[in-house]
This record gives sequence, structure tokens and C-alpha cells, in this order.
Amino acid sequence: MVRYDFHARLLGLGDSGLNFSYSINVSGEFGLNMHDYYLHPVDFNTESTVGGDFSVNITLSYPGLGSVTSNNFNVKIYGCLEPDGLEIFEKGNSQNLSANNTDYCINNDTLREYYCDLNKILYSDFTCQGGPCEDGRCFINQEPDFRSSRCGDIAWKVNTVYVLDMEDCFSDAEDDSLVFRWKYPSGISSSNTNITVEKKSANGTELKLTPKTNWTGSGYFFIYANDSYNEEGGKVDCKVIEHDSNDTGDGGGEENSTNQTPEDVFEILYPSPYGREVTIFLGDEKTFSIANEDYDAIEWYLNGKLVKTDSKMYRATGLEKGNYTLEVKLIKGDEVVSKTWDLSVEEGAEEGRVRVFSPGKVVFYTIIVVVLIIILLVLILLVSERQSKNKKVNIGFGFVVVGDEKAKKSSHLMQSHSS
Repeated sequence: MVRYDFHARLLGLGDSGLNFSYSINVSGEFGLNMHDYYLHPVDFNTESTVGGDFSVNITLSYPGLGSVTSNNFNVKIYGCLEPDGLEIFEKGNSQNLSANNTDYCINNDTLREYYCDLNKILYSDFTCQGGPCEDGRCFINQEPDFRSSRCGDIAWKVNTVYVLDMEDCFSDAEDDSLVFRWKYPSGISSSNTNITVEKKSANGTELKLTPKTNWTGSGYFFIYANDSYNEEGGKVDCKVIEHDSNDTGDGGGEENSTNQTPEDVFEILYPSPYGREVTIFLGDEKTFSIANEDYDAIEWYLNGKLVKTDSKMYRATGLEKGNYTLEVKLIKGDEVVSKTWDLSVEEGAEEGRVRVFSPGKVVFYTIIVVVLIIILLVLILLVSERQSKNKKVNIGFGFVVVGDEKAKKSSHLMQSHSS
């Protein structure tokens, strides 16, 4: 911003009705405006120009009295343009009269960002955090997303093997290449589990879930996807159920299969989760579903309030801490059947995620421990001084307790005599 004082008062006219205009030989390169009609300085707005040599004149006029135009005068401007500012997530270029520099990636992790300092072009190197450097800017990598509605709850029949493809359990908005892994819960291994988990092939993404012979019940394990910047995990709840009386036993691995219940029985089929009690943590979501196909209407109720219709799936998300009752009702003619879940939303993190403590809490608890140690040492000193009247007692930690006043005086006299 440059200021040029143009003293129009020399015209012998007052400020009332004074009009200001200007002309530049290169239109649009920069702008001028009268800053203050009393002092008459002129502001040069040079934020939109790289700079150069320009010819300018200024005109002042009064309504009905004509106008006065200055002679042309030359202006030399040294500017610098920086469209994106110091913004590492946007690619930009910085220009002045002598240079034109564009942001670029030094390597996969480091960005060289150019910026203006008055009329000079400077640069800084930034390490991109949580994402790569590509095409002259840092990217914020989006972590893989666990598809809980697809893989969070699965059920299959006793004495059959379920095949789960981990690739189907995650999505990635940036279509990054994902690497998958799985693990048993803490304290569980292949030697003491009711459901054995193993890879179907060494380099594949499919898992074989094999329950013990004739065993039915519930279990869970964890799967993870890593896009080389972030890893996201999910809990897979498993339910091994009994065969129905009309079941032939050959439908293993078919999730949401509906051909195992007699057609003349109207009931909720394969609810997910299978059990009644369900717990999630603040900030998480949970998908509830059923597998019925033949019905007239379906209704979902949360704490007695209708929240969804015309869907076999309901996603519980954004709930506050507390206890909820979720009910799904199926209507077919005059018949109504339902399934109820008791949903608890708690604070904390599910197994497999790291709980992070804030530095403030660490400092607070450290102070508490130090204060307790000081109190303990004071108590030890008081007890030792009372019990040790005529002798020195070494109580550790570099402290020595001296006897009573008589002993101190004796010690003082002995020291005086020795001196």
C-alpha cells in the first residue's frame, strides 16, 4: 500500500461535493482511492499487481464547476502476488517482477511452499502429516471405514464354516491400497477359542471361521485395514445358531439366509445382533437388522418413539450416554411380531483401540503422588524424632534425625570443647 499526498485545497475550494477519479495506462493493474477528504492522501491498492512502470493522472471535480486533472506522473511498483497464501493444502504460485515460483513436492512427504514477503518471494519446507505430498500440496489422508452394517454382526449354522472377506468389510474414500490383518480378543488364542479364525489362503483377504463341533453360542474377534498412513479396526460379533427342524444343513456361510424357517410361521428372522443386550461407546454407531422378506410393514421404535419405516435396517448413531430400548415391529395382515434390543451407550474405547491420556491428567496425578510422598516423609520424621531421644536415626532418603534438645546441647558442648 503506497500513499501519495495530493493537496487539492490549493484549488481554493472546500471539501463539500468533491469528486475523485483517476486514470491508469494499464487498466485494472491496481486501484486508487481518496483516503481522507480533509488531508487528501491517495491510497494505492497494489495487492492485485505483480508490479511494473505505470502512468497515472488524477482528476478532482465539483458539480457544476468543472474539473481539474493532474499531469501524468510515473509510478514504479514492486509487487508480489500469492493467490493461496501460506496454505500447504492448496497448490499455488508466487510472482513478482523477477520470478514466478510454483509450490512442489520435494519427495512423497515434503512440500516446498512459496510465499510473498512484501515484494520478495521466500519459501518454507513442510512435512505433510497424516497424508502424502502430491501435485504441489499436502493431502489429508482419510482412514479406511469399517462397514459395521456388513461385517459387525454375522450369524451362521452350527457345524458349518463361514467365509468372511475382509476386503468387503472396509471402504476407502481415496481408493487406497489396503493391507488387512485380524486378531483374537485379549486372552484368546487358537488353542482356547470356540471359533477358529484362519486365512483361507496365505496372500488372500478371506477368513475361514470354524466353530467347534456341535457348539452354538457367541464370540467375536477384530479385523483391521491399513492404507499405509492410518489403520482402522472393527469388531466382528459372531453367532453360531442351531439348525431349524426343516433345515437340510447345507446353507453354511450364507448370511441372512431365510429358507430355514417354515413359511407358515411368521416371526423375526435372523436378527442382528442376535442377543438382546448391546453395548456401544460414545461416538460409535451400531447397525441393527433383520432378514425377513415377506411382510406388509416394518416399524422401528427407539424408546417408544417411531424413528424409521420401510427398511430392514436401523443405524443407531449420535446417541448420548445412557440406556435405550430399540424395537422392530413386523406387520403382516393381522399378525404383528417384534424384536427388542436393550442398547447401552457408555464412555470408553472398545478393545483394540488405544486409550490416550491427556498431558494435563498426567501432570495432575504426578503432583498428587509427590504430595503424598512428602506427607509420608514428614510423618516418618515426626515418629522417628519422638522415638529417638538420644541418638541419631538414619531413616533413608538421605535424612538423619537428631535426638532431643539435651542431646543437641551435649553435642554442641563437645564440639566447642574439641575446638
